[in-house]
Amino acid sequence: MRDITYNLNETNPAISIQIRHYNSDEIIQIHFSEVYHHSIMTENFIWFAEEENWDEDIFIAKAKNSQLIKWLSTYSLLGSETVVKPKDLDHYRVYTQDHFVEVLTSAKPKISFQNKT
Repeated sequence: MRDITYNLNETNPAISIQIRHYNSDEIIQIHFSEVYHHSIMTENFIWFAEEENWDEDIFIAKAKNSQLIKWLSTYSLLGSETVVKPKDLDHYRVYTQDHFVEVLTSAKPKISFQNKT
């Protein structure tokens, strides 16, 4: 992971992640808007629940049946439908070299590529 930024705007919280492989000049920028949860962990703690049925790409995955959404909907204010309806959330996981970022959002991520040189 090259950089990660998060805004605290309550009306539209967003997170941007920049990924760059050590052996490449290309930078991948992933921007999530309408973020309701995010967490960053080292790769040592990554977990896969078989029932989540991940749709994986090279550096990003989407859970088809997120246990995290179910858990947060039960044990946090996220379960209050005045915040957001859990059925409207998607659970994404961004893979980086040493970390992964979990993001719950109601909007599709925007992915762009930049050449560093």
